[in-house]
Amino acid sequence: MATTSEIENIICKEIYDYIYPDNSNGILSSSINQDVKISRGWPQEAEISRDLMSSSEISWIVVNQQYGQTKNKTRYGRKWKLLDEENSFGITLDNFIDSAYYVQFNGLSIHDGLAGIVIDKSAYPVSVKSGQNSQTIAKNIYQTIQENYSGKISLDGSTIISKTELPIKGFCGKNTTMYQEISRLEETFCTSIFSSSIINRDNIENAVMASLLSGGFEKPLIDFSCA
Repeated sequence: MATTSEIENIICKEIYDYIYPDNSNGILSSSINQDVKISRGWPQEAEISRDLMSSSEISWIVVNQQYGQTKNKTRYGRKWKLLDEENSFGITLDNFIDSAYYVQFNGLSIHDGLAGIVIDKSAYPVSVKSGQNSQTIAKNIYQTIQENYSGKISLDGSTIISKTELPIKGFCGKNTTMYQEISRLEETFCTSIFSSSIINRDNIENAVMASLLSGGFEKPLIDFSCA
């Protein structure tokens, strides 16, 4: 989420780029034939007074957050939401418990995910990459359990088999991405114009409006306070 200072900087930059589009050899050329200072927050009174009363007047454009206008517009509170509703993984499995215990993996993974088996309440998972087939996944799982269950578990293609009636159970699934919307705030920002001339003020106001309306803002809600 953007900070207040980042938003103020963006507004200032849009105005600056519109009024001073050219910067040749360090010399600024105003597109509105007026010199202005553009800043975040309120300037020092002595400086702004000196600029407004000088023989070659320098006007000011000041951008800041309007106090007391923040609104919390969070849509879903703090609930966790699924980023992707697609449930297909590509890999499926069958758990068999009849005369023997074995787990058979089937298919081809179309997403990254996880697969493994549970033996005696301990899980042995492996990561699954998109494009891996069931035989590769079963082989990777089998290799993770060799140290603890060598001679008790065997592998046949994509099927992991318990040779000693040791209960085993398979699991698999794609990685699921969740998100939580912490806050969605509506902020009001105030653009103030200081000029000793009404004509100059109107000219600057038109430039500010034009810069923000053409600057890619979806809904430029600008509150003008002119002095």
